[in-house]
Amino acid sequence: MIKLDRDKIIMIAAAAAALVFGVLYFTGINSSRVDIIPSRSMISAAETAIENPFVSVHVAGEVKYPGVYELAGGSRIRDALELAGGPSEFADLNRINLASYVTDAQQILIPRARAENEPDYYDENENYSKLVNINTADLRTLMTLPGVGEVTAGNIIAYREKNGRFNSVSDIKNVPRIGERTYETLCDLITVE
Repeated sequence: MIKLDRDKIIMIAAAAAALVFGVLYFTGINSSRVDIIPSRSMISAAETAIENPFVSVHVAGEVKYPGVYELAGGSRIRDALELAGGPSEFADLNRINLASYVTDAQQILIPRARAENEPDYYDENENYSKLVNINTADLRTLMTLPGVGEVTAGNIIAYREKNGRFNSVSDIKNVPRIGERTYETLCDLITVE
């Protein structure tokens, strides 16, 4: 697979923008003003794509071809699902945010639809059956969390060794490499008790 450096990505983006504006100009659309105001998520996705041109994710659960896939930085869960062959006939896509951005080393678990009295799909998976206590979990346990690889797990342990216990779940955002997006993925899976 071709690896692109930051300068090449910027050149490709500039060429693509020039092409789009050229087409708009020569097709007469230039007579009406078009304002393109990038949203915060568009800017974040572009920054992610420049910093990490490719990310690897593990797609598991109710998909046709579970496995590890490489995607362009700034991709979304729906893109990873498509690479994995799409959802199986038992998947419940209403229980996952397909528009979320993927992060490197993230596990994307597509949940199974369940009957009214059936326990939650995550309860069947040992990694998700209980909340992970970020004040006591070891490196291996922290790495079971989606989007937490060895480096981030090590950062969590180093942070609590230096600063003491986490007082609230949101304190994990003070750990290097854990931003708002990662926090949103983790907040329902972790505890400080």
